[in-house]
Amino acid sequence: MTFDITPYAAALGYFLLGGIFVFAGIDHFRSFQAVRGMVAGRGWPLPGPLLASVSTFQIVAGLCLVLGPLRPWAALGLAAFTVAASLSFLDFWRTKTPDRTWMRSEFTINVGLVGGLILAFAASL
Repeated sequence: MTFDITPYAAALGYFLLGGIFVFAGIDHFRSFQAVRGMVAGRGWPLPGPLLASVSTFQIVAGLCLVLGPLRPWAALGLAAFTVAASLSFLDFWRTKTPDRTWMRSEFTINVGLVGGLILAFAASL
């Protein structure tokens, strides 16, 4: 008898990948005013409602990624969201401040995260 670890590894991967977004969405609500100020500082209109809606999306789509319903579409939506958020808030190429280093690092991490989300999309079809 052989033991197939594949479904357990996949479940752990989806839990970790989706969990990042669930945690981030919840954290945005916990520090709503600070994050709202950051969104407003970037010139986005209606920063409060925008932040509430994207944070809710992160939580719901992250849970879909973990639990399975609509998993491919949750992965694709989170990938698109991560690209948009990275381009909007981690634009290290526009700054010469000391923030440039951590912004570039976070941007690079998000590129890998998008890669994982694309893999999750493809594996879930």
